[in-house]
Formats: sequence, structure tokens, C-alpha cells
Amino acid sequence: MIFLLIILIFPVQNYEEMIYYYNAATNGIEGWKTFTKSTIFELNSDIILYGGSSPRISRMFLDLSPHYQVKVKMEFWLKDLITTGGITVYIDEIQVYKNAYSNTSLSSLHGPTPTGSYFDSIVLLHPQKKRTSSIYIEITGQSLYGIRTLQFYLERCPSGCEVCDSFDFLACKQWKLFNLSFNKYYFSNLQGWSTESPWLFQGVYVCAQCDFLKQSGIQYFGVLPPHQGLMLKFFWLFNIGFLNIKINRVNYVLQQPTTFYQVELIIKDHTNQDLLIEIQQGFIRDVELYYQPDVIHFDPEILNCFSVINNVCISCLDGWEFEEIQNQCHPLCGLEECDDGNEDQNDGCYQCKLKCDINCISCEFGKCNNCDTGYILSDNQNNFPQCYQEIVEYPDNCLILEEQQCKECEVGYIQENGQCFPHCGDGIQISGLEECDDGNLVPYDGCFNCSFQCSQNCIICIEGICYQYCEEGFEFIDQSCQSICGDGLITNLEECEDGNIIPYDGCYLCKFSCPLNCLECLNGYCLQCNTNYQLLSNNQCDYIQLQYQQKQCDDQNNDAYDGCHNFMIQHDWICRRLNQETFSQCSYFNYPKLLIQYQKLIWNIQYVTLTFSQPFKIGENRLLLEAFTYSILNLTEPQYIIKVIGSQESSKTINKIDYQLEIEIFQLLEFKPILKINLQQEIIKQWDFMPILKTYYQPLQLPTYLNEKQTYYSEMAQKVNRYSLFSYGGVCTLLIFQGKYEVLIEILNFLQFQNYLRYINVQFPQNLLLYFESYDLLSIETLFDFVKFKPLESFLFYKEFREASGKFQFYQQNADLLTNLQWQIIQSSFYILLILLSIGTKKFIFSNYFRQRALIYLIQQKINSDKEISSKLLLWLYKKCQQLIGVVDLFSKNGFKIILLVNGWDLIFKGMLYLKYLQNFAYRDIFSLLLALVLIFIYIMFILNSNNLYPKYNLIKFQKMKQNRFEVLNLGVSLCFIGFLIFLENSEVLQLGLISLINLMQLKLIYNYRKIIRSFVVQMAIQSSVLIFTLSSFIYVQEAAKYVNEDFKIKCGWFHIFLLSFGVLIEISEIIIEQIQQYFRMCKKKQNQTQQDQFMINF
Repeated sequence: MIFLLIILIFPVQNYEEMIYYYNAATNGIEGWKTFTKSTIFELNSDIILYGGSSPRISRMFLDLSPHYQVKVKMEFWLKDLITTGGITVYIDEIQVYKNAYSNTSLSSLHGPTPTGSYFDSIVLLHPQKKRTSSIYIEITGQSLYGIRTLQFYLERCPSGCEVCDSFDFLACKQWKLFNLSFNKYYFSNLQGWSTESPWLFQGVYVCAQCDFLKQSGIQYFGVLPPHQGLMLKFFWLFNIGFLNIKINRVNYVLQQPTTFYQVELIIKDHTNQDLLIEIQQGFIRDVELYYQPDVIHFDPEILNCFSVINNVCISCLDGWEFEEIQNQCHPLCGLEECDDGNEDQNDGCYQCKLKCDINCISCEFGKCNNCDTGYILSDNQNNFPQCYQEIVEYPDNCLILEEQQCKECEVGYIQENGQCFPHCGDGIQISGLEECDDGNLVPYDGCFNCSFQCSQNCIICIEGICYQYCEEGFEFIDQSCQSICGDGLITNLEECEDGNIIPYDGCYLCKFSCPLNCLECLNGYCLQCNTNYQLLSNNQCDYIQLQYQQKQCDDQNNDAYDGCHNFMIQHDWICRRLNQETFSQCSYFNYPKLLIQYQKLIWNIQYVTLTFSQPFKIGENRLLLEAFTYSILNLTEPQYIIKVIGSQESSKTINKIDYQLEIEIFQLLEFKPILKINLQQEIIKQWDFMPILKTYYQPLQLPTYLNEKQTYYSEMAQKVNRYSLFSYGGVCTLLIFQGKYEVLIEILNFLQFQNYLRYINVQFPQNLLLYFESYDLLSIETLFDFVKFKPLESFLFYKEFREASGKFQFYQQNADLLTNLQWQIIQSSFYILLILLSIGTKKFIFSNYFRQRALIYLIQQKINSDKEISSKLLLWLYKKCQQLIGVVDLFSKNGFKIILLVNGWDLIFKGMLYLKYLQNFAYRDIFSLLLALVLIFIYIMFILNSNNLYPKYNLIKFQKMKQNRFEVLNLGVSLCFIGFLIFLENSEVLQLGLISLINLMQLKLIYNYRKIIRSFVVQMAIQSSVLIFTLSSFIYVQEAAKYVNEDFKIKCGWFHIFLLSFGVLIEISEIIIEQIQQYFRMCKKKQNQTQQDQFMINF
């Protein structure tokens, strides 16, 4: 009862499994056997078929899962039907489908296609239960036939069933598989069967030349588990008649109705564990043996016991005796050939008799000499070698493996370079790897690239279905967002909106529309009218009534492509006639054409290059650039300026013409501007001339523009930031003399971080770009220009420029490592010189001032001298000498760490930038590559060893060491920031997202070390402003351009300037206040010391 309830509550899931998918365009003929001339051929330009004229093909499917029915879906194409033909399909050598095709029956098929082809969609169902299957297709008739696609499905048995007649869960659970034989493509041995006569295997064409065992009088011996039923199944090829099978000497006679027949013999009351099968006749294969377990008496807790009552064995199995004391069954062996102490079958000894492994094909006295195919003989030198299955590790989803390379993958996967990958677009969804697969690559249809995707502009999308309202300008219709044409809003799915439905007015149904009789147009503007029409100023084409005198040519015919049509000379043709009484003679001539190429955009200035397709000479005695007139559609001349860079004077020689236009627009636009170029000049080619009058159009980019007031405020913000950076320079110098290197490192990290923010690869507005220019003060080039080091630099260093891309190209950042390390080379030279000077100074001071005689002299001078100033001067000099000796400590191990931290940002940035743009492998490049890797490795190891900065026993230095650890971890966050900045420049959204995550980690790091950080609140405020900056910079990405205009970006730029300036000003203000407070504390301390000295004198 409980079992039935479980079945009702948890219904058994059956499903249709597609095990094979064939497409002639991608799969070829691999795996198919052909018996006539058949091949892959192209029916039309986009239809690839497998077949030909009267083809016969076959294929075999092995190792099928338990099932009760197969299904075949096939798309069959035909063309040029000459005679009546047909198709016949066999599954497992049984005809399941036959159809004839003639000219009269074509109307029932799909078609015709534009090329005159027809196709038939065939679906076949065939009851089939064996573990292999084959399909054989035979086509007759004189025509072009072929298969485009074919799918082979299994109707699976319920889960856990090994054989079934239908989807009956209770019935199929009664049978267990015992043995499979002759179920492969080819056979090499008898697989446990025996025969007295020589055995032979023969291929049969209908199953793709698969092997059948051609033998009479074959036998099988085996020992079954305790059971109460037996089922024998095999596939038999023989003449129609009767078949004799003996099971344990009992004869069973079966009638075979067809030549190919699936034999199925069920014996319900079979309980004998010793099994002997004898088959007298045969072509056989696919032998399957099942047994029905005895579930009534068997108790697995008492081995070899047949009947148990109250956990007490009543009777044992045959060959066993019951031992009452131990309540166990022991073997009755009699004369024992062996005794291995267990009852495991097929281990060499069973029931005290020598017996080989079940997969052994050559056995002598219990010792196996040769194993079956797919098994190997153990070589462990024991007395009873066994056959172990040869283990072949198949790659995931691979069906056929050859030489460690996968040759055929499972259904739904495609083979590439010996591995199997999900085949997106085949219509088969792979759970866990593909969200969906609709069999096409059409975007916005619910599934794209095997991921759910709704229609454009859908706000709430769940599994490819749009559930919620659309953005402004769209309406929700049929589970998708569709643009509303005529509402006055231009969406990304619309090209234009004019509020009417008048055709030929430039915009019709929200699509650009050409005027009537226009031959070529761009964005609704006509560029060239049809023949006999002229372009008017209102963008309309007007018909030209040609008089006889206005005819350019007359070739006495109406051919459209002979150079003269409708009395007009066609483009790139020359026509002449002697007089008005003769007809024109035309010849083709390739005249030079104007080529326009868009170059780049820098703020509100854009560059366009003009060249001609061929060199030529200029006919008139004036500049060629005067032949061009330029304008921008929908803008007046005060709103823009167009300058021509480069000139070409008139010449009788042939020259290559090349101009560059500089276009500056003085306002922000809501639309992309279009450059209009008119060419009006007689251009004389090398041997002839032709008047050219033509208009060209070139789309431009949206400019970013600041008016005079905005430019003034931007320059003021830039100046404020420059003055702040100058203040930082003075403070850093003071900190070096004070020995406060941790504050120095903190300032440098902060400035470098803000400096590198400008390399984020988004389109910042012009006011923010002007602000970032102030950080050029931090570059080494600015320092070299200030100290007039440029001439000496070119003499000392070899410079090489390596081109970068993106924002690095915009700021002309050199990617060459050795050139970028000039500052570090100068630093190293200076440090080495300073080390030598400090050591020499130390020796000099010790030998002259810190000796006992010098100290006595100083004390006497202080006691005897009446000049207080001289005494103070000597003491001051003595103290300064002590401080100078301490400079040497800077170059100890801790000093080296300080130097690494100071240069950390710069070295990591230069090393990673070189790795990103590494292209060649010359000796210089190899050296630079090794140097870059060493630098990055040093900093990574420095970061990983940050845990070792804690002292184990020195609690006095704990605070100092914790401060050092914070600096190192801060450097690690900087390394990640630079890596994302350089290596993710091509992905704006991902780059900004990860940089924002890095800023959040920096904020968390500051909070965790708040007890040892100087001015914790100030640092949190600065880092929070940077985090807000990166998060709000998403408005600058390209995807946001359709939602955000340039004016709003400029307003956001002011907000970002405030955020960054806030961090700069609050940091410098906090440091200056600290210095002032320190000065007053020092003065107060000195005043107290003077008063104390005066008190001691009076006392």
C-alpha cells in the first residue's frame, strides 16, 4: 500500500531522448555506410543535402539505453523529378516506411521553393527494445534526392528499469540484466559462448555492414542468482520458419514470421541457477539475458540461504548445507579442487571448483590465458589471473575516442580540436550549460546565444518572457516591447519621427524615406536623382524636360548599361558624336572618385580625410581645395568652422591628392551631424577630362562642447587643483626632512590613484578632461621641462615609443618599459650617490666631532665662553650631525621597503602596461619582458609576505609594524586596480564595476585599520568620494549614450570635479593643519624648557 502511494505521489517520469542529430551542412558523411554513389551536394545556395541519384545509405546505433520504441524525424528533399521515384526506410531490417513521388504528388509536399525544390517531413515510430538499432534508407528514381536533417529518438523506459514493453513502472521492475553478448559493431571472439565447429562472423549490409554470428550449434553456460523467471532475447536472421532453442535441455520451438526477427523467450517458472542455452541454427546478434529475482525467500543477511523465518535459516541453496550453531550455510564440495574461503563467483574458485573469470575466453585448470575484447589480463603474478575491464578515460560528452582525441560527441555537442563543446543553435538544450536553444541566431526572439533574451527595451525579463512595462516610447504588445511610431519620440528602433504618414517626405513609418525619383539617399536626404531628374533645394527630384539641344547623347537604343540612357551620359562613360545626324559612340572610362574617411574626435573638433581613388592632374590654374565647398546639415555657419589642412596647387603632372578637414562645432547637439561636401571642378585625368558635379555626405560623431563660461570655470578648477598639487610638493619635501615616510607614502598613493582615474576607458565630458590635465604635473616630463633636462635626457637615454590604445593612446602614454623607467634609473643613481656620501660623512663626523676630545672641548666652550650665540651654534651643529648619521638608516632593509612603496604605483603601472602591448620578441623586448615580470613578482611577493610584518615578541614595535602592513595591503589593492585599468580597457562596464569593487575593498581596509590610521574620518571621506565617482561614471559608457545627452554629462562632470577636488583639498588642509599644530607644540615645548632652565639658574 505504501509503495502504491509513493508511485501516486511521485509520478514516474518518462521522456523522449534524442540520441542522434544529423545535419548534412555540418556533419558530412561520417558514421554512414554507402552502397551506391552518394555524396554531400548543394541543392541551392543555402541547402546542403546528403544523397544523390538513387542513393542507398545505412547507419548503426550502439549501446542504447533501455527503451520500448524508437522515433525518426527526417527532412527529405527532391528536385528535377525526371521519373517516378520513392523512398523506403528500414529500422532494424524491417520496412517501416515507403512512399512514391511523382509530378502529380508533389502538391502534397512542402514547396516549391524559389528554386523549384520540394521537401517532405517524415516522422516514423517503430516498437523496438534491443540495445542496438540500425536505419537503412533506399531511394529510387532519376532525380536529385537527399536528406537535409535526421533525428533519432528513444522512448525511454522508466528510471531503474532494464527492459520494458511500454512505460509500465511495476512490470519492468521485475527483470534484471544478467548478460549482453554480440552487441557491438564487429566481433572478434565468442564472448563466453562455445561451439564444436569453426565459428564465423559475417557483415550484413542493411545494418551498415554490422557483424552477425554465422554459426550452428552454439552453447552458453552460466550460473544465475536465485530467481523465479528467465528471459532470453536475440536478433535472428534466417529463412522464414521455425527456430529450436534448448534451455537446460528443454526444447522450445519458436516461429519466425519474417527474415529478420527479434526473438523473445520468457520462462516464468525457471528457478535453476545452472543455465545451459543451446541454439541450433543461426545468424544471430544482440543476445540479451534477463532474470526475475526471487524476492520472497531471499534474505541478504544470511548468505546462500534460500528460506529464512524469524532471522533463522530454514534451508540453504543447492550445493550448501546448514550449520545450526553458527546459523550459516556452508558448501558441500565433496572432492575439493580448490577452496579460497569465499563464495565469490568468477574469482578462480567457486563452490570448491576451479573456474575462470566470466570474461575469460581461454581457461586451463582455473587459470585464464586470454581475455575477451575490452578486457586485459592481470599481471600481478598470482595463481589465478583475472580479466579486468580495460579503462579508457573518455573526455566529457565524447562517444568515440581515437588516439586521445574525441572523434564523435554526444548529441547537442560539437567536436572542436578533439574536445566536445555545447553546440549552440542546434535546437538541443543542454541543462546546466545552456539556458535555452531555439535553433537560430536571431536576437530578441526570446533566446539568443543560448541565453534567455527578451525584446529590446523590456524592463522586467524572466526566462525570455517580458513581464512588465516598457520604457518611454514603447508599448507592451504580445509579450514584447514595440516602438510607438508617431508619438514624437525617436527610440533606438526608430530612425526618425515626423508625426505624419506622408511617403517620400524624408521619413515614413519612422524609417528614413527617399524622395520620389531619388536614386541614392542618406538619412532621408537625396544624394542623386534618377536620370532626367534634378535635385532641388527642397530635397525633391524634379523632372527635366530635355530639348534637342540639351541631349548629352543619343545612341539610337534603350539599353540601360551601354553608357547612354534617356539621352544622358552615364557615370564613368565617355560619349561622342560627329554631328546631330549621327548616333553617339560611348566607351567606359574609370574616372577618379572622392574617398572620405572619418579619423577621430577630440572634444568638439573632428578630423576627416579626403583622397581620390587615382592620381590625376588639376586642370585650372588655382588650388584644388577651392573646388570643394563644405557645410553641415541643419547647422548655420556661425555654429561651426571647417579648416582644410594641406593644399595642392595646379599642376600639369599627375599627383596624389590628400586633404584633411578639421571640423569644430560650437554647440552641443541632440543628433549626429552630417558633413556635406560639394565638388565642382574640371578634373583632368592623364589623357582626358570630364566635368564632375557631385555631392558627398559623411556622418560625424556627437561633439562635446563647453561655452566660454563653462570653459572659464573648468580652467579655474584646473588651476585650483594645480595649486593644490604644488602645495603637496612642498609638504612632501617637508615630510622627507621630518622623516615621516608613512605620511609621504599615503600622499603619493592618493595622488597616483586620482591621476590614474583618467585612464578609465569611458568618454568623459570636456570639463572633466580639462580637470584631469592638471595631473600632468605628476609626470616626469613636466619635471624634466622645469629643470631644462630635455637636452641631457636625449643624450643619456635611448627612447623608443610603443603605441597603446584607448585612453592610453588619447593621452599619448608610451608603453615601452625601458623608456618609462628613466625616472627610476635617475632615482637609483641618486640613491647610490647618497649612500656613498652618507657613509663618508658618517666616518668624517665620528672621527672629528664624536670623539672624547671634541666633547670635552664643547663642554668647556659652553662653561667658559661668554658668547651664548657661539655656544648654541656649536650645540646645533652637534645635533645636526647626529641627524645626518641617521640618514644612513634609510638605506637599510626598512629603507628599501619604503623606496619600493614610494615607487609602487609607478613600477606596477609601467610593467603591466608593457605586458599588455607586448608584440615583438627582439632582444630588447625579451629583456623588457623579464624585467616587467620580475618587478611585478617582487611586489606580489612583498604583498604575500605582509603577514610576516608582525613582530612575534617585540610588543613595542607592534604599532609601527601594523602601520607597515596596512601600507603593503594598500599596495595590493592598488595592484588590482591597475590590472583592471589596463587589461579590461575594452569592456567599459566590467572595468568600471571591478574598479568600484576595488574602491569598496579600500574603504573596508581603511575601516579595519582605523585605530592606526592618521585622521581616520578624513581618509574615509576621501575614499567615499572616489567610490561615488566610479559608481556614477556609468553614465559615460557607450550603452548609456541613447539615454543621456552631452549637456547632462557636462553637469555630471561638474559634480565629479567637486568630488575629486574635495578629496584633494581636504587632504592637503588636514596635513597643513597638522604641521601648524606641530609647530605650536614645538614652540610651547621650547618655551617650557627655557622657563625650566631659568628656574634652575635662579635656584
